[in-house]
Amino acid sequence: MKGLAASEEKIDSRTPIDRLVHALGSVFYNTLHGSWLSVSDVNDMLDQTFATLEEALAEHTDVTFSVSEGSLKVNREVFELTTPTARSFVEYLNLRGAHHFTFLSGITRDEFNQFLSIATLIPE
Repeated sequence: MKGLAASEEKIDSRTPIDRLVHALGSVFYNTLHGSWLSVSDVNDMLDQTFATLEEALAEHTDVTFSVSEGSLKVNREVFELTTPTARSFVEYLNLRGAHHFTFLSGITRDEFNQFLSIATLIPE
């Protein structure tokens, strides 16, 4: 198997929604398990996650998550939980009772950060 030439880039063929679920799952997992390597690691991942959210919102007026036991719908369509990251994201949201939330077009980075701060609080 040949490697990529220096001028070639690996193309991510997943949709913005797929990438958003994976990115949010990674943020939740790393935050809840203290898996961040550094502050710059956190900032880079949050930048990437917010950019992915903006991409999804460029295609959709809003992005609505509906979570139930072992399943996820995004904008009323079933999202296949094919990765451990997606499955743990749904499991965590279920445990928190976060069954329905929507990101609206025009959300600011500060609003997104506030959402993540609240959503990833570890219950006492």
